[in-house]
Amino acid sequence: MTCYALYFSPTGTTQHCLRTIGKALGFPFQEIDLTLPETRKRHYVFQPEDIVLVGAPVYGGRLPGLPTPLFSNIQGNRARSCAIVTYGNRAFEDALLELADICTSAQFTVIGGGAFVGEHSFTTQVATGRPDRQDEADMAAFATELREKILQNNTQFPPIPGNRPYKQWQPMPFAPQPSEDCIECGTCAGVCPVGAISHEKPYRVIDPLLCIDCYACVKQCPVHGRSMTEQPFLNTIQKLNNNLRHIRKSPEWFL
Repeated sequence: MTCYALYFSPTGTTQHCLRTIGKALGFPFQEIDLTLPETRKRHYVFQPEDIVLVGAPVYGGRLPGLPTPLFSNIQGNRARSCAIVTYGNRAFEDALLELADICTSAQFTVIGGGAFVGEHSFTTQVATGRPDRQDEADMAAFATELREKILQNNTQFPPIPGNRPYKQWQPMPFAPQPSEDCIECGTCAGVCPVGAISHEKPYRVIDPLLCIDCYACVKQCPVHGRSMTEQPFLNTIQKLNNNLRHIRKSPEWFL
């Protein structure tokens, strides 16, 4: 029996959560990172005896709106899976149910679900420094309960909250733009999960129709040379800071 962590994680939070949970399960463990476009073009086939943690971040209560379905090249073959989402301390809404449904469509047997909190991608003032030690302790507790269900060979679908049809996902009409500090090193193009930034100079050009506002380019720029500057976006961030920075939401899981 092998446990796989299969994830889309532009800023690393989902990766961290699945890695922590996967290692705590105590089975042989491997990771499959689907963040970059070329990795999502490959086909991945699992076996019935496998355990697969499937993870993605939440954007506006939904899964990321990629040009092609996130897990379209996955064949589950009835392997047991657990859907896991990470969100920035606001709400995960329909995203976890959406991910569980995708796993079912990919022929996984969904036996668990979890929603864990990470520092908000847009602001360091919301869920600052999370996941932290308490979150990691919660991940370990979740792994203990999930392991017990696995060893009991319990394949019952968990009571995952959410609505069908899912809420309408509305992308923002903005994209991070380079400042005068940009040194055109190309880091942003290398980490963009949708290829919205050209790999050819000038790296300053970004396609706003492809951008999913994951903030990978902002977070990983070595000179902090990218940001959102549009006033409507800044107003939204101010509301997030005012409403959520003093609130600590706890992880939730469903087995």
